[in-house]
Amino acid sequence: MNLSQMPYLRSMSRVEKVIRFLNLHINEQLSIDDIAHEACLSSTQLYREFKRHTGLTPTQYHEQLKVKESLSLLVEARSVSHVAYDLGYRNYETFSRAFKKISSVSPSDFLWTLSFIRAQPGHNNYILVKEDASLDEIRLLTSEYHRSIDQSEDTLIYRISPGIKSRPEIIRCTRSEELIRPYLA
Repeated sequence: MNLSQMPYLRSMSRVEKVIRFLNLHINEQLSIDDIAHEACLSSTQLYREFKRHTGLTPTQYHEQLKVKESLSLLVEARSVSHVAYDLGYRNYETFSRAFKKISSVSPSDFLWTLSFIRAQPGHNNYILVKEDASLDEIRLLTSEYHRSIDQSEDTLIYRISPGIKSRPEIIRCTRSEELIRPYLA
């Protein structure tokens, strides 16, 4: 190993430690100082190293973890507020803003979309994607969830387009379904 790589490896292990910490504290609000203390770095050093390795700030990364977790909680929940509080948000509005920034729809619109799709006959396997999701992103999502779905049925793909002062538009994307089918076999 080259000695010039040692600082990079040391900073990578710190970033991995922070990622584990963020995952363990997904249901809490953490300040940058809390996270920096865990990494034994100043908040400026943490910010710089974490962004260099992940492309996100620690706070952005934690927010994405929370929104990802909220997706699975919302599938089972009836109340967006309960999910928000379970993930450590102080109020619904803060959670809703974070969710919408990452997913492009509000959590209540996401729940409405789920109920709409579930009301369609024979739609047990489906994937919801943002309207601008690329085929590579859809393929990755599909392969991640393929192990947990009923493989005897086709997987339907729906694109969600946020509505302006209305419910989101839900479009079944048959072309994407055809293109990813070979990857699911």
